Amino acid sequence: MFEKMNENRSINNIIIFKVVLLGIIILLFLSIIMAIFSRFFFSLQTNTLNTILIITNFLIIILIGFFAARKVENNGWLHGGLSGLIYMLIMILIGIISIPVSIWHVLLLSFIGLLVGSIGGIIGINF
Repeated sequence: MFEKMNENRSINNIIIFKVVLLGIIILLFLSIIMAIFSRFFFSLQTNTLNTILIITNFLIIILIGFFAARKVENNGWLHGGLSGLIYMLIMILIGIISIPVSIWHVLLLSFIGLLVGSIGGIIGINF
């Protein structure tokens, strides 16, 4: 009885790693496409480009939360939330290289990543 209960509460790290890696690959691909379009076809202002990148990141977090939940049988919100949190922390670490941010900004973005990933996980486990 306890083995089955413990089995249901476990977190699948392999799935979380795979979907976070998938999210990073999708982001790189979309960034290259946006850079090509921005360079050759139309010019974007910095504010517009930042808004597009933020929206893209949130859509990617929803997708990785969705895919993480689809791969597990239960606790989709947990897997989606952890995937979103890890993805956002990686993006924050990459961003800190170029722009220093405050701890409150890091905490806010981490919480948003956790929340949006959990929403993606809830959607993924139910559909």
